Amino acid sequence: KATVSVLYWRGGAKKRKRKKTSTPMTAALYKKWTEVYSTLVSPITSTRFMEKGQLTPEEFLEAGDKLVTRCPIWKWHGATKETEGVHKTMPMDKRYLVMTGARCEKRASDLTNDAGGEEEIEDGWTTTHIDYQAGKPEEAPDMEGDPADTPNEMGNENEEDIPEMGDDDDENGIIDEDDAAAATTTEGLVPSRKYDIHIMYDNYEYTPRVYLQGYDENGNQLTNEEMFQDIFADYKEKTATIEQHPYTGSNMVSIHPCRHAETMKRMIDKLREAHEARVAAQEGEDSTSPTSFGIHADMALFLFLKFISSVIPTIDYDYTTTVNI
Repeated sequence: KATVSVLYWRGGAKKRKRKKTSTPMTAALYKKWTEVYSTLVSPITSTRFMEKGQLTPEEFLEAGDKLVTRCPIWKWHGATKETEGVHKTMPMDKRYLVMTGARCEKRASDLTNDAGGEEEIEDGWTTTHIDYQAGKPEEAPDMEGDPADTPNEMGNENEEDIPEMGDDDDENGIIDEDDAAAATTTEGLVPSRKYDIHIMYDNYEYTPRVYLQGYDENGNQLTNEEMFQDIFADYKEKTATIEQHPYTGSNMVSIHPCRHAETMKRMIDKLREAHEARVAAQEGEDSTSPTSFGIHADMALFLFLKFISSVIPTIDYDYTTTVNI
């Protein structure tokens, strides 16, 4: 099990202020503005990934292809004739990425009380839930292995573990009443949920954007309020709001991308600092060995999936266990 350490904005820096809570009116106005902007302004064409944490549409496609190759549980989905204008610079069959059936065994709204572990770091950011461990499978997919060997659906059971129909401990098929009562007790259990996670390119912020749709243990769609139970409290109805999916038309939880590029850039800078410290320790500052640092933009979604867990810390979606630079 990998320890989850995530970041969220506390508003502690002098020059930065927490954004006001989004309302339906401001969200609608913002959405209209971004639609107009995207129509009038062409997408960026030169890379800004290392400098600003932003992606061109072509870089997003490259990052999506790498994610699908290394973690086949993610799939590309395309547009229809009615939605082909949403990301018109992208291929019709590669408009957004989808992972289905991501497990959610615990409510994020409970973490503030029992997960514990916050650590203040510089510039107003706080590391949260440093003691919380996500419920990962026994073996995560090998990112460097053959995609054909990686399970592309979660929760598959071994056929040998499935009991024979009619097997029971009583020869006459009679179940003891005490055993039956114990088997049906649900006190203290948290209902299991699953989520479909969609990632698409944001034409205004030039970053990935996430949409979420949750289902209960019986496969029924969760209500908006139920889905907000799986959003970390600091983001509820602020960074995370209910919006219409551009391709499916359904209302889903959307994680607003206004700080995605900034957070991506901070992660890049941290990796650069770690790289420079490692080189200095191994070879010395006066070494003539190459010390250049760079992360190709096709790794962007692997970084993105790491920091988006600050919003949805209990949804078990990230099987990209390592990022090799």
